[in-house]
Amino acid sequence: KSGPQLPDRKRPQRKDLQHSQLQQQEAADVQLLRRQRAACLLSRAAKQPEGIKMLQASNAFGRLLECLSQQQLQHQQKDDSDASKAAWAESVVRTTALLTAQPGTCTSCSSQQSALAINVCLNLLQSAGPEAAAKGNAALCLSHFAAEPRWHEQLHNADAVKALVHVAYAGKGDATSKNAAIALAKLAKDERMMERLRELHGLEIIYQYVRV
Repeated sequence: KSGPQLPDRKRPQRKDLQHSQLQQQEAADVQLLRRQRAACLLSRAAKQPEGIKMLQASNAFGRLLECLSQQQLQHQQKDDSDASKAAWAESVVRTTALLTAQPGTCTSCSSQQSALAINVCLNLLQSAGPEAAAKGNAALCLSHFAAEPRWHEQLHNADAVKALVHVAYAGKGDATSKNAAIALAKLAKDERMMERLRELHGLEIIYQYVRV
């Protein structure tokens, strides 16, 4: 005769694990939805004078850059190409572009913030994932920094001209192409980047999309 049978604990444990994973996924989805709604509200607020003042007073520019940088790092680590996260990034980049368009944002930000902004925008320009929809506003944001000679050294060291020329040609006349051309026209005032423009045949882009 066989002895008493011990209860099988593996199946309940497996069910508990699946239930826990499902709860974690649902919580992550809810959090992402909240972030998307918040990003949309911020982008709407950035279109209004009072909203701009509120965002500036709360250091939204620096906080948004940190959020974008963290998402890009997570994307590199997990190879995450979730379209919903890309939509969030697009709203955040749009808000960032609106903020950098305001007088004083690019001139008064710290070197650390400008370097982070330039890096985040260049990463978006070079991205092939769903977040590519944010490229137009990323190029626009770079054009705002390109208007400030104090940031030309950072833009030169990051080889911003190469990324902007590439997306300008790839866009074939869309908003990204035009915004990239505007940024390149501003960078052309720097002798080093003018030489880079000649090497990459970027002057043609400027002549095509920017009124000289």
